[in-house]
Amino acid sequence: MLHGLRERERLAQEFLELKYDSKSVTEITRMFTERVMFSLEFALEQAQMSRYLSMLKRDIRQFVSTQRSDTLLELKEAARRHELEMELQLREERQAPV
Repeated sequence: MLHGLRERERLAQEFLELKYDSKSVTEITRMFTERVMFSLEFALEQAQMSRYLSMLKRDIRQFVSTQRSDTLLELKEAARRHELEMELQLREERQAPV
């Protein structure tokens, strides 16, 4: 029982420390989803949305915050969609003749 409590506390702490750094939106979303259930302060969807938004890379966060997202799922989808658009744009720029 004590081991389970420590593991839960560890996962809750990991959740609070999650940052985007070099991870993809897909990786952040997976980690977020795995750990959010261990942090009671994020039981409400609005709190989860705020926390998820704060974890994203600045340019993705800025874009997503201008979009209307009423649910956490919509927020996640907007972040992933924007990341894919940015990757496509970067690929096109690299392939463009100089």
